[in-house]
Amino acid sequence: MAITDAYSDKEIKARAVAYKKKVQLLATKETTNSEQIKSLEKKLDYHDSSTATLTELEHAKVEAALQESQKLHESLAHRKDLAKEKQQLYENVVHTREYEVQSGRSNSDNIHAFIEDARKNHANKGLTAIYRADMSETTVIMLVESAPTETVNSSNATYPTPSAEPRINYSVNTDKTLSASYILYGNGYNDIVSKYQKLLTWQMNGVQLTIDGFSYLPNVYFTSVARSMSEPRVNSMDLAISFTSALHAIERTTVTVKPPQPPTPPPAPNPGVWITVTRGMTYWWMWTKWGTSIQQLRDWNHYPDRFIPIGVRVRVA
Repeated sequence: MAITDAYSDKEIKARAVAYKKKVQLLATKETTNSEQIKSLEKKLDYHDSSTATLTELEHAKVEAALQESQKLHESLAHRKDLAKEKQQLYENVVHTREYEVQSGRSNSDNIHAFIEDARKNHANKGLTAIYRADMSETTVIMLVESAPTETVNSSNATYPTPSAEPRINYSVNTDKTLSASYILYGNGYNDIVSKYQKLLTWQMNGVQLTIDGFSYLPNVYFTSVARSMSEPRVNSMDLAISFTSALHAIERTTVTVKPPQPPTPPPAPNPGVWITVTRGMTYWWMWTKWGTSIQQLRDWNHYPDRFIPIGVRVRVA
């Protein structure tokens, strides 16, 4: 199961706590089951060492109960392991998000200090800063902006009215766009190309950005990035960039989830009650003692009614 972006921090923490409680509950059941298995094994061991403890029927019932308890133990252990994996999965997400928050707070100070210093030392005070909205890294690209255009797009529904202009029924903001021409400066050609490649990487990876310049848009994506060279320059590059604002930005978390485990196989059928035949035992006698029909006893054991070999094992229930 993958954790989607729709899960809030509160939901993730609640799931981690829920699976932790489930692990504890299964561990308690597993302990109780282990004690039951030990008790049944002790009964069988005592029967094997003594001749007057359990009847054949009681011995068979204890064996059957032991087998069922062992199967239950395996099932509980498997379910507990799965719950532990889920618990660890959600706890890892909690820790990752907490780290991102702490890292973002630390990077925020560095980013804003860098922007302030760049604007203070640059002749053009209209510098535009571009950086990751989640502040997971301290990279800031500074650009000189010109001819910016900010557009708010909306979807208007209209309906006709007699002898009148169409009227606005409702208006919904769909997105906000920003486009402008920029100059990217750097310390030589290689530095400029490196910064330009960083912009392209953000664009191709769909990174959510913050624009701080003519417009302050905290959650935007690149719509297009184009470069041109109107005249040969060593320390700068002309860019034309357009952005689209994410009006309802969401927090993204990538989680690696293990493939689903195969379902637990159903429990094996009841092995039944078996006895060792002694002199005088017949299907009728077995029916009077265990209540199993004579026809069922024949189907199970395939011996003639009055010629059941002494010493063989037969099923009676």
